[in-house]
Amino acid sequence: MFLAYVGDLPSHVGVVIDTHMLHAKGNEIQGGQVQYNKLEAIEKAYTKVEYYQYADIS
Repeated sequence: MFLAYVGDLPSHVGVVIDTHMLHAKGNEIQGGQVQYNKLEAIEKAYTKVEYYQYADIS
């Protein structure tokens, strides 16, 4: 999974699948949809991105 920051504030989370991410973009007012994007996109859009691994499923 990833945790993305705007400045020092955590702002967005998603699931990492190989070199892509599955995440929902939007909010409670505008709504949104699930998206599947390259990791590069999230790294360019946010100040800092942290990656976490909870289990090795290989």
